[in-house]
Amino acid sequence: EFWSFKVPADASPFPFEYREGDLAEIVVRGHEYLDDGTYTRRIVGLSGDESGFITVTCGVYYGGV
Repeated sequence: EFWSFKVPADASPFPFEYREGDLAEIVVRGHEYLDDGTYTRRIVGLSGDESGFITVTCGVYYGGV
């Protein structure tokens, strides 16, 4: 299962501060299908265009390194 979301390219954390393979803690509140809470996911893809936003795609994190 992959999750994708957009973040502003000009706000902290800046795109040069994370990369594919890094872990991300994602805080979820009020989502239609997901329980509220903090989820640890692994960044598997980053993409951007001239919109000023970066699309971050995350996959399941199974623990370990």
